[in-house]
This record gives sequence, structure tokens and C-alpha cells, in this order.
Amino acid sequence: MMKFLRHRKDLGINGAAARWYDKNSRNHRLEEMKLYAKEAASHLHDGDAVLELAPGPGYLSVELSKLGRYKIFGLDISQDFVEIARRNAREAEADVDFRQGNVSDIPFPDNSFDFIICTAAFKNFREPRKALDEMC
Repeated sequence: MMKFLRHRKDLGINGAAARWYDKNSRNHRLEEMKLYAKEAASHLHDGDAVLELAPGPGYLSVELSKLGRYKIFGLDISQDFVEIARRNAREAEADVDFRQGNVSDIPFPDNSFDFIICTAAFKNFREPRKALDEMC
């Protein structure tokens, strides 16, 4: 079913599924997100601009914000995830700018970021080559 839907549009997680994913990530994946954040931070310098694509509830970006002075943005197709990620960032007092948008048409000027990260979401992109072109 997911494969069929993906051929029609990029997939976002919304509603109850987004709330479940947030809770599950908080309870079972937070340590993993901290490890990803540490790995990303090892490639960054203070002041670097970072874009996380499809951040879902935003835990990776939130954890990364604790490790340095970066300009961090998150871009997710799901407005529900954007709202959840903003709430999670507020609760953690993290400076992350979460926005709604599509990875196949990233709404930032070219060369805006020093580092782009995307985990576990590529399978949901309808046009993965276009997404990669946008990232480059």
C-alpha cells in the first residue's frame, strides 16, 4: 500500500500516526537520536547552517542544538510533524526552526546550508533523484 501511495505523492505522517510516532520516538529512539547528533556534530563548526530533512518529531535537530552553536532548520512535509517538532523544541529550549515543505522542492536558496541530514525517510520520497538534486 505504501509503495502504491508513494507513486502518487510524497508521504507525510499525520494525525494520530504522527502523535504515536512522536511518543514512540521519545520512549524508544531518543538515545539513537543523541548518537546521530554527536556524529553530525563531529563534522560541524560553530555557526554552521544545518538542514534536517523529514525530521518528524524533531528529536535529532533538538539534540544537535545542544552540542554547538548551529543554525538548525528542519523541513517536513507533514504540518502535524512541524507542530510537534516545534513543541518539542520549545520544551527542550532548543533553537531550531521547523518548517513545512517538500524535499523535492526545498524552499531555501541554493548553498544555504553547510550540512544536510536525513535519516529513515528516504523511502517516503516520491522522487528520490529530485530530492538528491535539491540536497546538492
